[in-house]
Amino acid sequence: MLSVSKNLPTDNYSVVVLSDNAGTKFNPKTNGRVRVKIPSHLGMVDFGGSYLQFNAKVNKPAGATANIPMSWSKSQGATSVVRDLRILVDGNEVESISNYNVLDLLDKTFGRDLPLKEINSVLDHSIGNNQFYTGFDSGFTNAVAVEYNQIGTKQAVRLNCSGLLDLPVGFPVLATGDVEIEITLEDNERALAPVGTTQNVACEDQNASAGGEITELDITQVNSAFPFYEGYGWGFDDATATTSTNCPFSVGATFTLTGTSSVNGAFTKTGTIASLSNSGNDEVRLTFGAITGLGASATLSDCKITLNVPDFTYEIDEVKFVCRAVNMPPPYLNSLQQRIQQEGGVVYDIHSFSSYLDTLDANISRQALNVPCYASRLKAVFGVPVEASQTNYHYDRNGKVDGLRNFQSQVGDRREPNRPVDLTNWTTSGNAEYQPQEYIQELEKSFLASSMGLRTLGKWRDNFVLNRSLSYAGSSEDLNDKMFRFEVEHNNGVSNTAKNVFCFAHHIKRLQITPSGLQVFS
Repeated sequence: MLSVSKNLPTDNYSVVVLSDNAGTKFNPKTNGRVRVKIPSHLGMVDFGGSYLQFNAKVNKPAGATANIPMSWSKSQGATSVVRDLRILVDGNEVESISNYNVLDLLDKTFGRDLPLKEINSVLDHSIGNNQFYTGFDSGFTNAVAVEYNQIGTKQAVRLNCSGLLDLPVGFPVLATGDVEIEITLEDNERALAPVGTTQNVACEDQNASAGGEITELDITQVNSAFPFYEGYGWGFDDATATTSTNCPFSVGATFTLTGTSSVNGAFTKTGTIASLSNSGNDEVRLTFGAITGLGASATLSDCKITLNVPDFTYEIDEVKFVCRAVNMPPPYLNSLQQRIQQEGGVVYDIHSFSSYLDTLDANISRQALNVPCYASRLKAVFGVPVEASQTNYHYDRNGKVDGLRNFQSQVGDRREPNRPVDLTNWTTSGNAEYQPQEYIQELEKSFLASSMGLRTLGKWRDNFVLNRSLSYAGSSEDLNDKMFRFEVEHNNGVSNTAKNVFCFAHHIKRLQITPSGLQVFS
Protein backbone atom coordinates (compact mmCIF):
# COMPACT_ATOMS: atom_id res chain seq x y z
CA MET A 1 0.00 0.00 0.00
CA LEU A 2 1.30 3.42 -0.88
CA SER A 3 1.46 6.29 1.56
CA VAL A 4 1.78 10.02 1.24
CA SER A 5 4.04 11.99 3.53
CA LYS A 6 2.15 14.26 5.92
CA ASN A 7 4.44 17.07 4.84
CA LEU A 8 3.64 16.70 1.15
CA PRO A 9 1.10 19.27 -0.14
CA THR A 10 -1.89 17.46 -1.63
CA ASP A 11 -4.90 19.07 -3.26
CA ASN A 12 -8.19 17.60 -2.06
CA TYR A 13 -11.74 18.72 -2.55
CA SER A 14 -15.33 17.64 -1.92
CA VAL A 15 -17.34 16.14 -4.77
CA VAL A 16 -21.08 15.45 -4.73
CA VAL A 17 -21.92 12.28 -6.67
CA LEU A 18 -25.63 11.90 -7.44
CA SER A 19 -27.33 8.52 -7.23
CA ASP A 20 -28.85 6.73 -10.18
CA ASN A 21 -32.32 8.19 -10.84
CA ALA A 22 -31.45 11.06 -8.52
CA GLY A 23 -34.73 12.83 -9.18
CA THR A 24 -36.75 9.81 -8.10
CA LYS A 25 -38.39 9.38 -4.71
CA PHE A 26 -37.29 6.17 -3.00
CA ASN A 27 -39.41 4.24 -0.51
CA PRO A 28 -39.13 0.71 0.89
CA LYS A 29 -42.35 -0.62 -0.67
CA THR A 30 -42.13 0.25 -4.38
CA ASN A 31 -38.67 1.65 -5.03
CA GLY A 32 -36.43 0.50 -2.20
CA ARG A 33 -33.02 0.11 -3.82
CA VAL A 34 -30.64 3.06 -4.07
CA ARG A 35 -27.42 3.01 -6.10
CA VAL A 36 -24.58 5.49 -6.18
CA LYS A 37 -21.63 5.04 -8.54
CA ILE A 38 -18.31 6.67 -7.65
CA PRO A 39 -16.66 7.27 -11.05
CA SER A 40 -13.07 6.24 -11.66
CA HIS A 41 -12.15 9.65 -13.12
CA LEU A 42 -12.01 11.03 -9.55
CA GLY A 43 -8.61 9.39 -9.23
CA MET A 44 -8.10 8.92 -5.49
CA VAL A 45 -11.00 9.01 -3.00
CA ASP A 46 -10.84 9.34 0.78
CA PHE A 47 -13.84 7.22 1.74
CA GLY A 48 -13.15 7.75 5.45
CA GLY A 49 -13.90 11.45 4.99
CA SER A 50 -17.02 10.86 2.89
CA TYR A 51 -20.69 10.32 3.73
CA LEU A 52 -24.11 9.58 2.29
CA GLN A 53 -26.67 12.41 2.14
CA PHE A 54 -30.38 12.50 1.28
CA ASN A 55 -33.62 14.31 2.02
CA ALA A 56 -36.17 12.39 4.09
CA LYS A 57 -39.87 13.02 4.60
CA VAL A 58 -42.43 11.27 6.80
CA ASN A 59 -45.96 10.88 5.46
CA LYS A 60 -48.98 10.61 7.73
CA PRO A 61 -51.59 7.96 6.81
CA ALA A 62 -54.54 9.25 4.82
CA GLY A 63 -57.41 10.15 7.10
CA ALA A 64 -55.36 9.92 10.31
CA THR A 65 -56.25 12.66 12.80
CA ALA A 66 -54.18 11.67 15.82
CA ASN A 67 -51.28 13.80 17.02
CA ILE A 68 -48.37 11.37 16.69
CA PRO A 69 -44.88 12.84 16.22
CA MET A 70 -42.69 10.30 14.42
CA SER A 71 -38.94 10.01 13.99
CA TRP A 72 -36.32 7.36 13.25
CA SER A 73 -36.44 4.26 15.42
CA LYS A 74 -34.65 4.40 18.78
CA SER A 75 -31.77 6.90 18.90
CA GLN A 76 -30.08 5.30 15.92
CA GLY A 77 -30.82 8.12 13.53
CA ALA A 78 -31.07 7.96 9.78
CA THR A 79 -28.86 4.86 9.65
CA SER A 80 -31.96 2.87 10.61
CA VAL A 81 -33.16 3.15 6.97
CA VAL A 82 -30.17 1.09 5.74
CA ARG A 83 -31.28 -2.54 5.84
CA ASP A 84 -28.71 -4.02 3.46
CA LEU A 85 -25.44 -2.59 2.13
CA ARG A 86 -23.62 -3.89 -0.92
CA ILE A 87 -20.41 -2.50 -2.45
CA LEU A 88 -18.97 -3.44 -5.83
CA VAL A 89 -15.66 -2.35 -7.32
CA ASP A 90 -15.39 -2.65 -11.10
CA GLY A 91 -18.30 -5.09 -10.97
CA ASN A 92 -16.70 -7.28 -8.29
CA GLU A 93 -18.60 -7.65 -5.03
CA VAL A 94 -16.30 -6.47 -2.24
CA GLU A 95 -18.79 -6.26 0.64
CA SER A 96 -22.34 -7.41 1.28
CA ILE A 97 -23.76 -6.75 4.76
CA SER A 98 -27.37 -7.75 5.39
CA ASN A 99 -29.20 -6.10 8.29
CA TYR A 100 -26.59 -3.38 8.38
CA ASN A 101 -28.63 -1.30 10.84
CA VAL A 102 -28.35 -4.07 13.50
CA LEU A 103 -24.57 -3.97 13.16
CA ASP A 104 -24.60 -0.17 13.26
CA LEU A 105 -26.53 -0.16 16.54
CA LEU A 106 -24.00 -2.61 17.98
CA ASP A 107 -21.24 -0.20 16.97
CA LYS A 108 -23.07 2.75 18.52
CA THR A 109 -23.64 0.84 21.78
CA PHE A 110 -20.08 -0.33 22.40
CA GLY A 111 -17.81 1.29 19.84
CA ARG A 112 -18.49 4.90 20.89
CA ASP A 113 -18.57 6.50 24.30
CA LEU A 114 -21.48 8.80 25.14
CA PRO A 115 -19.84 12.11 24.15
CA LEU A 116 -18.80 10.69 20.79
CA LYS A 117 -22.28 9.26 20.26
CA GLU A 118 -23.79 12.68 20.86
CA ILE A 119 -21.31 14.32 18.49
CA ASN A 120 -21.94 11.68 15.84
CA SER A 121 -25.70 12.08 16.15
CA VAL A 122 -25.34 15.60 14.81
CA LEU A 123 -24.12 14.01 11.58
CA ASP A 124 -26.48 11.04 11.71
CA HIS A 125 -29.81 12.68 12.35
CA SER A 126 -29.46 15.91 14.33
CA ILE A 127 -30.51 15.90 17.97
CA GLY A 128 -34.07 17.09 18.33
CA ASN A 129 -37.48 15.57 17.84
CA ASN A 130 -39.16 18.02 15.47
CA GLN A 131 -37.17 17.30 12.34
CA PHE A 132 -40.12 16.00 10.30
CA TYR A 133 -43.07 18.06 11.53
CA THR A 134 -43.76 21.69 12.36
CA GLY A 135 -47.37 22.36 13.40
CA PHE A 136 -47.97 20.46 16.63
CA ASP A 137 -50.80 21.22 19.03
CA SER A 138 -51.11 19.56 22.42
CA GLY A 139 -54.66 18.45 21.78
CA PHE A 140 -55.58 19.99 25.13
CA THR A 141 -57.56 22.74 23.42
CA ASN A 142 -57.68 22.59 19.65
CA ALA A 143 -56.75 18.96 19.00
CA VAL A 144 -54.87 19.90 15.83
CA ALA A 145 -53.05 17.00 14.21
CA VAL A 146 -49.32 17.02 13.53
CA GLU A 147 -48.56 18.98 10.38
CA TYR A 148 -45.75 17.14 8.63
CA ASN A 149 -43.29 19.05 6.50
CA GLN A 150 -43.81 18.63 2.77
CA ILE A 151 -40.17 19.48 2.14
CA GLY A 152 -37.68 16.74 3.01
CA THR A 153 -35.26 17.21 5.87
CA LYS A 154 -31.60 16.75 4.98
CA GLN A 155 -29.97 13.66 6.53
CA ALA A 156 -26.32 12.60 6.51
CA VAL A 157 -25.04 9.11 7.31
CA ARG A 158 -21.55 7.71 7.79
CA LEU A 159 -21.49 4.06 6.69
CA ASN A 160 -18.50 3.35 8.88
CA CYS A 161 -19.25 -0.34 9.52
CA SER A 162 -18.13 -0.93 5.94
CA GLY A 163 -14.44 -1.72 5.64
CA LEU A 164 -14.06 0.09 2.33
CA LEU A 165 -16.12 3.15 3.26
CA ASP A 166 -14.18 3.54 6.51
CA LEU A 167 -10.77 3.00 4.94
CA PRO A 168 -8.25 5.30 6.71
CA VAL A 169 -6.21 5.81 3.53
CA GLY A 170 -7.05 6.97 0.03
CA PHE A 171 -8.48 4.44 -2.43
CA PRO A 172 -7.35 4.71 -6.09
CA VAL A 173 -10.59 4.38 -8.05
CA LEU A 174 -8.55 5.41 -11.09
CA ALA A 175 -6.81 2.01 -10.91
CA THR A 176 -9.69 -0.15 -9.64
CA GLY A 177 -12.62 1.15 -11.69
CA ASP A 178 -15.98 2.51 -10.59
CA VAL A 179 -17.14 1.87 -7.02
CA GLU A 180 -20.88 1.15 -6.70
CA ILE A 181 -22.69 1.60 -3.37
CA GLU A 182 -26.05 -0.15 -3.24
CA ILE A 183 -28.49 0.28 -0.34
CA THR A 184 -31.76 -1.55 0.30
CA LEU A 185 -34.16 0.51 2.42
CA GLU A 186 -35.62 -0.77 5.68
CA ASP A 187 -39.39 -1.27 5.97
CA ASN A 188 -41.47 1.67 7.21
CA GLU A 189 -42.60 -0.11 10.38
CA ARG A 190 -39.00 -0.91 11.35
CA ALA A 191 -37.40 2.40 10.44
CA LEU A 192 -39.94 4.75 12.06
CA ALA A 193 -41.12 5.05 15.65
CA PRO A 194 -43.09 7.55 17.76
CA VAL A 195 -41.07 10.16 19.60
CA GLY A 196 -40.90 9.21 23.27
CA THR A 197 -42.48 6.31 25.15
CA THR A 198 -45.87 5.12 23.91
CA GLN A 199 -45.87 1.49 25.04
CA ASN A 200 -46.98 0.31 28.48
CA VAL A 201 -47.21 3.82 29.94
CA ALA A 202 -48.37 3.52 33.55
CA CYS A 203 -51.72 5.03 34.62
CA GLU A 204 -53.02 5.85 38.09
CA ASP A 205 -55.04 3.10 39.82
CA GLN A 206 -58.76 3.80 40.12
CA ASN A 207 -62.12 2.14 40.71
CA ALA A 208 -64.62 1.18 38.05
CA SER A 209 -68.18 2.45 38.34
CA ALA A 210 -71.07 0.43 39.69
CA GLY A 211 -71.70 -0.58 36.09
CA GLY A 212 -68.10 -1.83 35.73
CA GLU A 213 -66.84 0.88 33.39
CA ILE A 214 -64.36 3.77 33.20
CA THR A 215 -64.27 6.86 30.98
CA GLU A 216 -60.93 8.45 31.91
CA LEU A 217 -57.36 7.70 32.92
CA ASP A 218 -54.57 9.79 34.46
CA ILE A 219 -51.06 9.09 33.17
CA THR A 220 -48.63 8.49 36.02
CA GLN A 221 -45.92 11.12 36.40
CA VAL A 222 -42.29 10.01 36.22
CA ASN A 223 -40.82 12.91 38.19
CA SER A 224 -42.15 14.41 41.41
CA ALA A 225 -41.45 17.93 40.15
CA PHE A 226 -41.60 19.67 36.78
CA PRO A 227 -40.81 18.40 34.16
CA PHE A 228 -43.16 15.64 35.28
CA TYR A 229 -42.94 13.45 32.16
CA GLU A 230 -39.29 13.80 31.20
CA GLY A 231 -38.68 10.09 31.72
CA TYR A 232 -41.12 9.27 28.94
CA GLY A 233 -39.19 11.36 26.42
CA TRP A 234 -42.01 13.90 26.08
CA GLY A 235 -42.90 16.92 28.12
CA PHE A 236 -44.84 20.12 28.55
CA ASP A 237 -44.16 23.80 28.09
CA ASP A 238 -45.22 24.73 31.61
CA ALA A 239 -45.38 23.29 35.09
CA THR A 240 -49.17 22.97 34.99
CA ALA A 241 -49.23 20.37 32.22
CA THR A 242 -51.63 22.33 30.02
CA THR A 243 -49.56 22.76 26.84
CA SER A 244 -47.82 19.73 25.39
CA THR A 245 -44.47 19.90 23.65
CA ASN A 246 -44.62 16.53 21.95
CA CYS A 247 -46.91 14.25 23.93
CA PRO A 248 -47.95 11.51 21.49
CA PHE A 249 -51.27 10.85 23.26
CA SER A 250 -53.82 13.07 21.55
CA VAL A 251 -57.40 13.34 20.39
CA GLY A 252 -58.34 10.68 17.85
CA ALA A 253 -55.58 8.26 18.84
CA THR A 254 -56.60 4.67 19.56
CA PHE A 255 -55.05 2.76 22.42
CA THR A 256 -54.88 -0.59 24.18
CA LEU A 257 -55.37 -0.71 27.95
CA THR A 258 -54.14 -3.60 30.10
CA GLY A 259 -54.44 -4.12 33.82
CA THR A 260 -55.93 -6.19 36.62
CA SER A 261 -59.49 -5.98 37.94
CA SER A 262 -60.19 -7.03 41.51
CA VAL A 263 -63.40 -8.61 40.19
CA ASN A 264 -62.58 -10.07 36.77
CA GLY A 265 -58.79 -10.42 36.90
CA ALA A 266 -56.48 -9.46 34.05
CA PHE A 267 -58.04 -7.54 31.17
CA THR A 268 -57.17 -6.04 27.77
CA LYS A 269 -59.40 -3.28 26.37
CA THR A 270 -59.27 -0.80 23.51
CA GLY A 271 -60.51 2.77 23.15
CA THR A 272 -60.20 6.10 21.33
CA ILE A 273 -59.10 9.31 23.03
CA ALA A 274 -61.87 11.95 22.93
CA SER A 275 -60.09 14.72 24.88
CA LEU A 276 -57.04 15.54 26.98
CA SER A 277 -56.87 17.85 29.97
CA ASN A 278 -55.09 18.62 33.21
CA SER A 279 -56.50 16.43 35.97
CA GLY A 280 -55.99 19.21 38.51
CA ASN A 281 -52.92 17.47 39.92
CA ASP A 282 -50.68 18.47 37.01
CA GLU A 283 -51.36 15.09 35.43
CA VAL A 284 -52.45 14.34 31.88
CA ARG A 285 -56.02 13.05 31.87
CA LEU A 286 -57.28 11.03 28.92
CA THR A 287 -61.05 10.94 28.36
CA PHE A 288 -62.67 8.36 26.07
CA GLY A 289 -65.87 6.47 25.42
CA ALA A 290 -66.83 4.07 28.19
CA ILE A 291 -64.69 0.95 28.56
CA THR A 292 -66.99 -1.71 30.01
CA GLY A 293 -66.83 -5.21 31.44
CA LEU A 294 -64.36 -4.43 34.23
CA GLY A 295 -66.55 -5.60 37.10
CA ALA A 296 -68.92 -3.61 39.31
CA SER A 297 -66.99 -1.14 41.50
CA ALA A 298 -63.79 -3.12 40.81
CA THR A 299 -60.42 -1.79 41.93
CA LEU A 300 -58.17 -1.47 38.86
CA SER A 301 -54.42 -1.89 39.31
CA ASP A 302 -51.31 -2.20 37.13
CA CYS A 303 -53.09 -0.21 34.40
CA LYS A 304 -50.90 0.48 31.38
CA ILE A 305 -51.81 2.18 28.13
CA THR A 306 -50.21 1.54 24.72
CA LEU A 307 -50.71 3.86 21.76
CA ASN A 308 -51.71 2.16 18.51
CA VAL A 309 -49.69 3.71 15.70
CA PRO A 310 -51.25 3.83 12.20
CA ASP A 311 -49.25 3.08 9.06
CA PHE A 312 -46.80 5.96 8.69
CA THR A 313 -44.41 5.88 5.74
CA TYR A 314 -41.21 7.63 4.77
CA GLU A 315 -39.55 8.51 1.50
CA ILE A 316 -36.13 9.80 0.55
CA ASP A 317 -34.89 11.66 -2.49
CA GLU A 318 -31.91 13.66 -3.77
CA VAL A 319 -29.61 10.85 -2.67
CA LYS A 320 -25.96 11.72 -3.10
CA PHE A 321 -22.56 10.66 -1.87
CA VAL A 322 -20.38 13.50 -0.65
CA CYS A 323 -16.87 12.22 -1.14
CA ARG A 324 -13.45 13.73 -0.70
CA ALA A 325 -11.39 13.44 -3.87
CA VAL A 326 -7.60 13.75 -3.79
CA ASN A 327 -5.41 15.06 -6.60
CA MET A 328 -2.50 12.65 -6.63
CA PRO A 329 0.88 14.35 -7.21
CA PRO A 330 2.60 13.17 -10.42
CA PRO A 331 5.39 11.29 -8.56
CA TYR A 332 2.76 9.43 -6.53
CA LEU A 333 0.75 8.59 -9.63
CA ASN A 334 3.86 7.31 -11.42
CA SER A 335 4.78 5.20 -8.40
CA LEU A 336 1.27 3.75 -8.28
CA GLN A 337 1.41 2.76 -11.94
CA GLN A 338 4.80 1.11 -11.44
CA ARG A 339 3.60 -0.83 -8.43
CA ILE A 340 0.59 -2.14 -10.34
CA GLN A 341 2.86 -3.43 -13.10
CA GLN A 342 5.10 -5.23 -10.62
CA GLU A 343 4.46 -8.75 -9.41
CA GLY A 344 1.79 -8.69 -6.73
CA GLY A 345 0.48 -5.26 -7.73
CA VAL A 346 -1.01 -2.92 -5.13
CA VAL A 347 -2.63 -4.58 -2.13
CA TYR A 348 -5.30 -3.18 0.21
CA ASP A 349 -6.47 -4.99 3.33
CA ILE A 350 -9.95 -3.95 4.49
CA HIS A 351 -11.73 -4.94 7.70
CA SER A 352 -15.11 -6.20 6.61
CA PHE A 353 -18.18 -7.99 8.00
CA SER A 354 -20.08 -10.90 6.53
CA SER A 355 -23.61 -11.39 7.84
CA TYR A 356 -25.61 -14.55 8.49
CA LEU A 357 -29.06 -15.25 9.92
CA ASP A 358 -30.16 -18.07 12.19
CA THR A 359 -33.03 -18.53 14.66
CA LEU A 360 -33.54 -19.45 18.29
CA ASP A 361 -36.81 -21.33 18.72
CA ALA A 362 -38.99 -20.81 21.77
CA ASN A 363 -39.12 -23.31 24.65
CA ILE A 364 -35.99 -25.24 23.67
CA SER A 365 -33.30 -25.11 26.31
CA ARG A 366 -30.22 -26.08 24.21
CA GLN A 367 -29.64 -24.96 20.64
CA ALA A 368 -26.85 -24.38 18.13
CA LEU A 369 -26.43 -21.38 15.83
CA ASN A 370 -24.42 -22.03 12.68
CA VAL A 371 -22.24 -19.29 11.21
CA PRO A 372 -21.12 -20.64 7.80
CA CYS A 373 -18.15 -18.31 7.39
CA TYR A 374 -15.06 -19.75 5.71
CA ALA A 375 -12.89 -16.63 5.65
CA SER A 376 -9.14 -17.10 5.73
CA ARG A 377 -8.54 -14.24 8.19
CA LEU A 378 -11.34 -14.23 10.75
CA LYS A 379 -10.91 -12.03 13.82
CA ALA A 380 -14.23 -12.03 15.72
CA VAL A 381 -17.84 -13.20 15.50
CA PHE A 382 -20.91 -11.49 16.98
CA GLY A 383 -24.47 -12.80 17.27
CA VAL A 384 -27.32 -10.41 18.15
CA PRO A 385 -30.54 -12.24 19.23
CA VAL A 386 -33.41 -9.89 18.31
CA GLU A 387 -37.03 -10.63 19.20
CA ALA A 388 -38.68 -12.34 16.21
CA SER A 389 -42.20 -11.07 16.92
CA GLN A 390 -42.37 -7.30 17.44
CA THR A 391 -44.92 -4.52 17.30
CA ASN A 392 -44.81 -2.36 14.19
CA TYR A 393 -43.28 1.11 14.69
CA HIS A 394 -41.65 -0.08 17.91
CA TYR A 395 -38.96 -2.26 16.37
CA ASP A 396 -36.09 -3.02 18.72
CA ARG A 397 -32.71 -4.07 17.26
CA ASN A 398 -31.10 -4.60 20.67
CA GLY A 399 -30.07 -8.15 21.54
CA LYS A 400 -32.05 -9.91 24.32
CA VAL A 401 -30.43 -12.24 26.86
CA ASP A 402 -33.81 -13.73 27.92
CA GLY A 403 -32.85 -16.30 30.54
CA LEU A 404 -29.70 -17.52 28.81
CA ARG A 405 -27.65 -19.69 31.14
CA ASN A 406 -24.43 -19.86 29.12
CA PHE A 407 -22.99 -19.89 25.62
CA GLN A 408 -19.92 -21.34 23.97
CA SER A 409 -18.48 -21.30 20.47
CA GLN A 410 -17.10 -24.20 18.51
CA VAL A 411 -14.34 -23.60 15.99
CA GLY A 412 -13.60 -26.70 13.96
CA ASP A 413 -13.16 -29.51 16.47
CA ARG A 414 -12.36 -27.33 19.48
CA ARG A 415 -14.54 -25.39 21.90
CA GLU A 416 -13.84 -21.74 22.70
CA PRO A 417 -13.48 -21.03 25.56
CA ASN A 418 -13.04 -24.55 26.90
CA ARG A 419 -15.76 -23.83 29.48
CA PRO A 420 -19.05 -22.10 28.58
CA VAL A 421 -19.38 -18.37 29.34
CA ASP A 422 -21.57 -18.32 32.44
CA LEU A 423 -24.51 -15.86 32.57
CA THR A 424 -26.46 -17.22 35.54
CA ASN A 425 -25.62 -14.25 37.79
CA TRP A 426 -27.37 -12.06 35.24
CA THR A 427 -30.34 -14.14 34.15
CA THR A 428 -31.53 -16.12 37.18
CA SER A 429 -34.50 -14.75 39.08
CA GLY A 430 -34.15 -13.15 42.49
CA ASN A 431 -33.27 -9.85 44.07
CA ALA A 432 -29.55 -10.17 43.42
CA GLU A 433 -28.50 -9.63 39.82
CA TYR A 434 -24.74 -9.42 39.50
CA GLN A 435 -22.67 -8.29 36.58
CA PRO A 436 -21.49 -11.32 34.56
CA GLN A 437 -17.77 -10.59 34.72
CA GLU A 438 -16.79 -13.51 32.51
CA TYR A 439 -19.16 -12.33 29.77
CA ILE A 440 -17.91 -8.75 30.01
CA GLN A 441 -14.30 -9.89 29.67
CA GLU A 442 -15.15 -11.93 26.58
CA LEU A 443 -17.13 -9.01 25.18
CA GLU A 444 -14.16 -6.70 25.63
CA LYS A 445 -11.80 -9.08 23.81
CA SER A 446 -14.17 -9.49 20.86
CA PHE A 447 -14.73 -5.77 20.29
CA LEU A 448 -11.03 -4.97 20.63
CA ALA A 449 -10.34 -7.63 17.98
CA SER A 450 -12.84 -6.11 15.55
CA SER A 451 -12.65 -2.88 13.58
CA MET A 452 -15.43 -1.37 15.74
CA GLY A 453 -13.17 -1.23 18.78
CA LEU A 454 -14.44 -0.66 22.29
CA ARG A 455 -15.06 2.69 23.95
CA THR A 456 -17.70 1.90 26.55
CA LEU A 457 -19.23 -1.03 28.41
CA GLY A 458 -21.79 1.18 30.12
CA LYS A 459 -24.70 -0.35 28.16
CA TRP A 460 -23.80 -4.02 28.33
CA ARG A 461 -27.31 -4.77 29.66
CA ASP A 462 -29.08 -2.95 26.83
CA ASN A 463 -27.72 -4.86 23.84
CA PHE A 464 -26.80 -8.49 24.51
CA VAL A 465 -24.47 -10.12 22.01
CA LEU A 466 -23.04 -13.59 21.67
CA ASN A 467 -19.38 -13.13 20.88
CA ARG A 468 -16.03 -14.76 20.36
CA SER A 469 -12.60 -13.31 19.61
CA LEU A 470 -10.34 -15.31 17.28
CA SER A 471 -7.49 -12.84 17.32
CA TYR A 472 -4.28 -13.12 19.30
CA ALA A 473 -2.09 -10.01 19.36
CA GLY A 474 -3.77 -8.67 16.23
CA SER A 475 -3.65 -11.98 14.36
CA SER A 476 -6.56 -13.91 12.82
CA GLU A 477 -7.70 -17.49 12.22
CA ASP A 478 -8.19 -19.40 8.98
CA LEU A 479 -11.65 -21.01 8.72
CA ASN A 480 -11.21 -22.41 5.22
CA ASP A 481 -11.44 -26.00 6.43
CA LYS A 482 -13.36 -25.37 9.64
CA MET A 483 -16.83 -24.47 10.79
CA PHE A 484 -18.04 -22.02 13.43
CA ARG A 485 -21.12 -22.14 15.61
CA PHE A 486 -22.51 -20.81 18.89
CA GLU A 487 -24.03 -23.28 21.33
CA VAL A 488 -26.46 -21.78 23.83
CA GLU A 489 -28.23 -23.14 26.89
CA HIS A 490 -31.17 -21.53 28.70
CA ASN A 491 -32.06 -21.80 32.36
CA ASN A 492 -34.39 -24.62 33.34
CA GLY A 493 -38.01 -23.57 33.36
CA VAL A 494 -37.41 -20.40 31.33
CA SER A 495 -39.74 -20.07 28.36
CA ASN A 496 -37.64 -17.98 26.00
CA THR A 497 -39.31 -16.26 23.05
CA ALA A 498 -38.32 -16.98 19.46
CA LYS A 499 -35.51 -14.79 18.14
CA ASN A 500 -33.78 -13.96 14.91
CA VAL A 501 -30.04 -14.10 15.53
CA PHE A 502 -28.13 -11.71 13.29
CA CYS A 503 -24.54 -12.97 13.14
CA PHE A 504 -21.67 -10.81 11.90
CA ALA A 505 -18.26 -12.32 11.17
CA HIS A 506 -15.47 -9.76 11.19
CA HIS A 507 -12.61 -10.67 8.89
CA ILE A 508 -9.97 -9.12 6.67
CA LYS A 509 -10.42 -9.06 2.91
CA ARG A 510 -7.55 -8.42 0.52
CA LEU A 511 -8.01 -6.33 -2.60
CA GLN A 512 -5.22 -6.81 -5.12
CA ILE A 513 -4.86 -4.41 -8.06
CA THR A 514 -2.93 -5.91 -10.98
CA PRO A 515 -2.69 -5.10 -14.70
CA SER A 516 -5.46 -7.65 -15.30
CA GLY A 517 -7.84 -5.86 -12.92
CA LEU A 518 -9.07 -6.15 -9.34
CA GLN A 519 -9.06 -9.41 -7.43
CA VAL A 520 -10.85 -9.94 -4.08
CA PHE A 521 -9.60 -12.52 -1.58
CA SER A 522 -11.52 -13.46 1.55
